[in-house]
Amino acid sequence: THYRIGFLLYENSSANQLEDAIFDVVNQMNLGLNLFESKTEKLALARLNLIAGRKAKASSAYDMAVDYLKIAHMQLDQNCWLSFFQLTFDINKELAECNYLVGHFEEAEQTFKLLIHKASSKSEKADIYQIRLKLYTAIGKFDESVKAGIEGLKLFGFRVAKNPNKALLAFLILKTKWHLRKLKPVDLASLPLVTDPENIWVLKFFENLVMPSYLSGKDYLLLSVGLRALDHSL
Repeated sequence: THYRIGFLLYENSSANQLEDAIFDVVNQMNLGLNLFESKTEKLALARLNLIAGRKAKASSAYDMAVDYLKIAHMQLDQNCWLSFFQLTFDINKELAECNYLVGHFEEAEQTFKLLIHKASSKSEKADIYQIRLKLYTAIGKFDESVKAGIEGLKLFGFRVAKNPNKALLAFLILKTKWHLRKLKPVDLASLPLVTDPENIWVLKFFENLVMPSYLSGKDYLLLSVGLRALDHSL
């Protein structure tokens, strides 16, 4: 009965209606989990639970999000990484993030490592490192946050010392001054916007490294990050 009610709601809803009624639809379907047998049905259930999980996460209902995302994950098999990569990647990414937010750190870490291994592009790997950077900062794990940021920057060819010395800082200051030598303050405001995707990722990592560097008392790292971000944006 629940299975049929869920599918009736699903089949008779427009995209906007489905978004509004996603919890009603998915809750009915999830009560009839054992009736989903074909791969097509299981993938449809996985997608719907992913939508529900994201909506719950957006409302800060992280425990509820984990429940939906776990059911979505249960519908996948090992072949899904090959046949339905994006869906599988998205479900694992959302589940890892929500597991971390509810304190399931070990499970989240295992999934993050899997995602970095499975990621098919620099952008996908960068996304995972960026999520880890922000999550670690939010819960006060500043050393882990800095490490995630540094690993993310390595993807784009940037080597950032976790504990820079005075000699390195002196070099970065001189380098930045050299690049700024012909620019007036007013010129900085009229610099073109950064549009290259890789450069945007690099600047995001530098930006999000500022807070954990400051809060962990790594003053030299904070200065190094600021100088390199400025130099890269010129």
